[in-house]
Amino acid sequence: MILRRIARPQAIAKQFEKISSPAILQQCRFKHSVPPLGGPNNEKGEYFSEHGVPGFLSPKTYRQAWKQYQQHLVDQLDELTVGSEYEHKTPHVIHTQMSRQPQYAYLYNISAMACFNHLWWEGISDVKKSVPENLRKDIEESFHSMDSLRNEMLESADAMFGNGFVWLMKESVGQAGVGMHSNLRILCTYNAGSPYAEAWKMKQDKESSTGLNVQERNNIQMNRPQNTVGSFGRYSQQGKDGSISSNSLQAIPLLCLNTWQHMWIPDYGILGKRSYLGAWWDRIDWDVVYQRYNHASRTAGMAGNGYPYRR
Repeated sequence: MILRRIARPQAIAKQFEKISSPAILQQCRFKHSVPPLGGPNNEKGEYFSEHGVPGFLSPKTYRQAWKQYQQHLVDQLDELTVGSEYEHKTPHVIHTQMSRQPQYAYLYNISAMACFNHLWWEGISDVKKSVPENLRKDIEESFHSMDSLRNEMLESADAMFGNGFVWLMKESVGQAGVGMHSNLRILCTYNAGSPYAEAWKMKQDKESSTGLNVQERNNIQMNRPQNTVGSFGRYSQQGKDGSISSNSLQAIPLLCLNTWQHMWIPDYGILGKRSYLGAWWDRIDWDVVYQRYNHASRTAGMAGNGYPYRR
């Protein structure tokens, strides 16, 4: 496998020279591209480009935060993966596999942000939409009410000090096909931290649920049982082998709230984060969220990579 390792700015510059020939650049330019929004004809994207997201984001912010930024991310993916086994893989696959290789941290960050930025924009609507009944029932079972979900997501986002995402996750519990049930959870990740269990090695140094760092967590794990029990869970053979983190959330993201500053400062100002968060809630595309909800139910808790990022 040949991949460009990204460690220092000097190394980046030298490695960029290796693919500077017109033939290679022409080749890599068509590997990844900005995906359409709202269907194959980019109906949602075309509307946002002209009108922005009414009541939420301006056309300028849309163009900068989606068209320009996403184009930059996929261009970087092309340059970093050209000639490797990853040049035809989606950002979802790349970021989960690169999470286990710290020497490719920059490639992880680029592919993760390409994945998350798409999930974010795909879940935005130009009008206020109602929540499908089945999804509403699951939300009310997990959070008691839609207002409770709204408050918890917005308060979590407002409390985040720095860039990141707040995720609504569909968690599956139990062995596939036997007593399977699901509930919904909220997860906060900073910067390009991944919500996917496959990328658990790139989780934050301190876990929000325990407040423990890696060393503290490892000390606790040393005193845990060493036998393997069952097919799933932290004491199973699968968990022992490292394919599942003992602290990872086995769930699929349904909805994400983007707290990166470039999303809200242009339209709301440096002190306008709370206004941005409140306006977002009224522009959630619940139809898209429901599609992900059904996909998560069919896949029984195994995170999928069904989001398009290539021509």
